This record gives sequence, structure tokens and C-alpha cells, in this order.
Amino acid sequence: MNFHWKNSSIFSHGIFSLCLLLLLQVPLKLKAQLGLLQVTHPELITGQSLQPAMQNQLVSGSWAVGFSGYYDQASRPFALGELPLSDNILDAGEKDQILASMGENNRFNQHSGLGMVVATKRGKHAFSFHYQSRQGAYLGFQNPASLGLILKGNAAYAGQTVTETEMELQTANWQNFGLSHGMALSSGFQFGYTLKFIQGQNLSRLGPSNFSLTTSDLGEEIQFRGDYDAFTARTSVGSSWGLGVDVGLAFEAGQQWRVEVAMQNLGFITWQGNRNAHQFDLTYEGVWLSNLGQINNGGAEALFPTDSLRALIIPDTQQTSLELPIDPRLRMAFRYSLGERQEIHAVIHYGFTRSGPGGNGPMAGLVYTAEVSPVLKLGALLSLGGVENWGFGLSAVGNVTVGEQIIRPYLQADNLVGFIVPTLGQASRVNAGLTWQLK
Repeated sequence: MNFHWKNSSIFSHGIFSLCLLLLLQVPLKLKAQLGLLQVTHPELITGQSLQPAMQNQLVSGSWAVGFSGYYDQASRPFALGELPLSDNILDAGEKDQILASMGENNRFNQHSGLGMVVATKRGKHAFSFHYQSRQGAYLGFQNPASLGLILKGNAAYAGQTVTETEMELQTANWQNFGLSHGMALSSGFQFGYTLKFIQGQNLSRLGPSNFSLTTSDLGEEIQFRGDYDAFTARTSVGSSWGLGVDVGLAFEAGQQWRVEVAMQNLGFITWQGNRNAHQFDLTYEGVWLSNLGQINNGGAEALFPTDSLRALIIPDTQQTSLELPIDPRLRMAFRYSLGERQEIHAVIHYGFTRSGPGGNGPMAGLVYTAEVSPVLKLGALLSLGGVENWGFGLSAVGNVTVGEQIIRPYLQADNLVGFIVPTLGQASRVNAGLTWQLK
């Protein structure tokens, strides 16, 4: 008994539904934080991890402990609040709304992390140990119709060719262990560096891939061409590792001016895992289901007597390694003091990877801080650039003295627009923590 299944639209919708399942995992896996506000508070030892030259802010002979956490999400060109994601079911109108909000060069970034630091200063030298657990997710594609294939299947594109030139997906989490040293140099200069050991834990990555899918007018045939390069690593302790370094330099000209520059995350992680790389070029007209009574004996050969479908869904697999950068970025900051309690800061950030916070490219921020009382310092930020193009943020830092101890809780948001006006804001960034200094 033979059956010929000619509905290639159903087949294609099923394949792309598997892709949708992967994409839906992205928001569930919350790289390094952006920290435009945090670098303007060198008194916070958790912020000093972003600029190792500022470790010298500690008082000689003192110890300090800090704890921090952050969450970061950004999208382009649309605002996440525009998407109808309140439930798990999308009707046809909601799918059209999502696709209408897309443009060229679509990006989604999401990151989070927890960390702690222990620091001390002896004479002109400061030392600290850092631990951070980080997670990051990134999705990018050029053509909105690529998402349309996932949401609607290829039947909606009958008689058309959908072409995607660059689709990329990555989720990862890892741990950083860092040792820092900062010192005061002559003539107002301060220098610092951090050496990092990085232990990779999980990585799922679809490298830049491309495809074209042509569906005939009646849906009886599809032509599918393209390539992909996927890598997965589910590692045991020590099997995926990396090294990195941060370097920072600061110069203070009197009491009013300070100039800083830092290069962060110069390094790599070498992941050990499975790589599935494949090129395909096939014309598909359906599946012959042959000899249904003997499927148990024939296995996959009974269902798929031709090689084309198996060649698409069963790629070459090999045990291998993959070396990736750890989100390198350049940061510059300028501070001008307006008096004892007010300051203006200009911060410039440049990212070199698309998957990092802020994406690849420049981002700039102008920050105003004021000590409104002996126990509270407030700040406001206006930023331009990055994945979200613009943003507005606020910060609050406490300063409580108890005997020989100074406790500084803080709450900062590099971008609040996504929280306040979800339909307008393309990013939401927040970090919080506590530092505890023993005099």
C-alpha cells in the first residue's frame, strides 16, 4: 500500500516550527553588562570591575566586599512592548502585527548576571578578586519574511522566493574568575588590569546562515537552498575554558577633571562540543510512504526512500572545538566637577560583537550626578546609539556609615524607557547591588 503526500507546505511549516521552538528558548536564557551609569560611581567596587584603574579609590589598609546583579534586554528596529506576547497563542492578526513591526537588520539581545568582589588596598596598590556568572542570548536576521515562515509556514508565500542573507542565533552562559591589580602612578595617573579565567558552561549557536525558499503557486513543490553552521556545547567543568584581560588608565587633572579609558574582555573561550555544518540544494515534492506494514523492519528507509530529505535534516556531525571572543569593548569617560557635590560625565562605549550588550558599534551617554544629602547620591543619563538608538536612565546610590563600616546600596537603570513606555522603548537595562567597606 503506497501513499504520496504532496502537501509540501505542511512539511515546510513543520520544519520551521522546529526553528520557532529554538527561538522561543532565547528569552528563557537570560553577557556582560553595559554599565554606562556604574562607571560614573568609582566609589562602588562593583563598578571598578568595569574600570580597573579606579581600584585605587579604596582607602589604604581597608577591605571591601560587593555583590551585584543586572538584567539587560534590547531590540531593533521595534519596541518589545509592541509585540502581542501576553499569552501563548497568536492569531492571524497578531502575527501580521509582529511582521509589520519588523524591518531590515532585526536584532534581539538579552543578558543577565550575578557577581561578587572582594578588594583591599595596601599602600599605593589595590587588589581584588572577582567572580561573575553570566548568561546571554542573541537573535539576528535581515528579512522579516524569515520570521514569517516560522509564524505562518510557507503557504503564505506561495509563488514567491524568500531569501535570508544572514540569520544568527546564540545562547550561552559561563563563569568569570578575575584577579585585579590597581596602582597610583606619578602625576595624577592611575593604572589597573584584571586577569580572567573563564569557564564555559553551555552554548547553542547558529552561525551566520543563509537560505532561499521558493514555493510553487499551488504548493506542490518547494525549492530549498542554503547553508548553516550550528554548534552546541553542554560541558563538564574544565572542558570549555578561556582567558581574558581588562586594562584601564585614568588621569586626574586637579579636582575638576578626570579622563579614563579602558579596554575590556580581550580574550576568548574555547568551547568543546558538536558542530553541524551543512549545505543543501533540493527540490521537494512530498514523501512516499511505502510498505506501511513493514515500517518496523525498514526503519527510515521505508519512510524516506530518497536521499534528499534525509540530506536536509541529517547534517554531518563532528566532535570539535569553537573559539569565540568574549565581547571585547572599548570605553572612554570624562568627568567634570561642578563643585563638591555635582558632576557631569560623558561616557563613550564601543562594542565589537553583535551579541554583546548594546550590540556592535558606538554608544554615548551624558550623565549628571548630584549628592542630594550625605546619605544619597542621584544621577540621570541620556544615551544615544546601541541596539536601541536612544535611552534615558536614573541611578540612586546610598552612603551609610556604621562605626568603621561604609555600606553603599545602589539601584541603576541605563535605560528606563522600556519599563516606563513599553510600546516606545527598545531596551530595558537595570543593575543593583551592595558594597560594604571596612575602614
